[in-house]
Amino acid sequence: MPINEFLLSGGTRFLAEPIATTKAVAIGFWFFCGSRDESADSNGITHFVEHMLFKGTSSHSARDISRFFDKTGGYCNAFTEREALCVHCLVPSLYAVEAMRLLRDMTSDSLFITSDIEAERKVILNEIVSSLDEPEEQAADRFFASLFPGSTYSLPVAGTVESVSSLSETDLVSFWNSLVKNGPALVSVAGNFDVQQCKELLDSFSFNPSALQPSFQQEPKTGCFNFHAGFAGSYSPFSQTQIWSASLFPMEKTAESWYAGELLACIVGDTPGSRLFQELREKEGLCYNVFTSFLPTREGLYLISGCSVNHDAAEKTMGVLLSEFDKLRMSGINREEFDYAREHLTGDLLLSAEDTDTRMKRLARQYLYNKSVFGIDQSAGIIESLNFDCVHNISKKAFAPESMHIFTYGTKKAVRKCVKLLKC
Repeated sequence: MPINEFLLSGGTRFLAEPIATTKAVAIGFWFFCGSRDESADSNGITHFVEHMLFKGTSSHSARDISRFFDKTGGYCNAFTEREALCVHCLVPSLYAVEAMRLLRDMTSDSLFITSDIEAERKVILNEIVSSLDEPEEQAADRFFASLFPGSTYSLPVAGTVESVSSLSETDLVSFWNSLVKNGPALVSVAGNFDVQQCKELLDSFSFNPSALQPSFQQEPKTGCFNFHAGFAGSYSPFSQTQIWSASLFPMEKTAESWYAGELLACIVGDTPGSRLFQELREKEGLCYNVFTSFLPTREGLYLISGCSVNHDAAEKTMGVLLSEFDKLRMSGINREEFDYAREHLTGDLLLSAEDTDTRMKRLARQYLYNKSVFGIDQSAGIIESLNFDCVHNISKKAFAPESMHIFTYGTKKAVRKCVKLLKC
């Protein structure tokens, strides 16, 4: 069935993908503000407000909210990212209207009771402290700080112990009033539901999303994202060395570039058959996990790769990585792996079609990407139409030294050995 797109009277965008063959509906309220839009002093405020949305409204207690979604057999959750905040739920179709009303209440009528704020602050501080024991999270924050020096992209999504401890009730309520209370910038819904009924319901909410939400700006802020090509290192207290890399992806934000980025990630390190997985794990036995992902930001597109290795294997791992990156720079990808990756993307797309939550989120992420949306069949057609020569040339450009940043997070010895290799 076709995707429906509406601009509601107050400015909220409504994306609806009806799926007749399911008995479920996934609903997402999206606010275009994330941790990258915070200052160091206010770091963590978006995530803190996200938590407070579940603490009760004038007509529903926190227990009421939990019990409603428990009753349906579904769930309600939320997440804060660097680019956005989303409150979402998955329920049987017969609860679609009630669930949408409750999401509206949670986001537009939160109470922010002092005792609840202080209780939730403790929860968040526990969350932050536990993340200090997560090497991947610590590596990611330091990696982005070295990749985009001077930007706020490296700020921890949940904030720091110091910043969250200093956020006042006035700070939280002011943020909510400015960026959340007046409604989401985008509502995405996928599943078995009445499109017209939901549109009329959303219109009745009289949303008026704030123009202060950063992604509403026609142009991103200048000067905040200066990509730093080269290499950097940071010393780690953990038991393994983390090696991360970023490659500039030289395409405009189009439907084709979305899937070209996913396809190249698949070839480089996102699947068990990928180059990095085969070389680092299957052939050399250097690591357990390796990844490559396509990262769109408001300013640009990037391929991010990474792995965790024992400290004494860091130098050899770096050598293998540099060798693989050189092969991509010199020779690009080949036709066989291009066809394999294209089939993988199509298969993954078709399998995900059974998941209403995935389809709801895909709608929103596509709109965030370049303000266009495309359904399953159209997406499969775009993947099929990808041009080998185009992706081949992109792979050579993306892994050129001037387009790459490599970061090592490990012991002094491991970092120094990796940096020495990079300087050769």
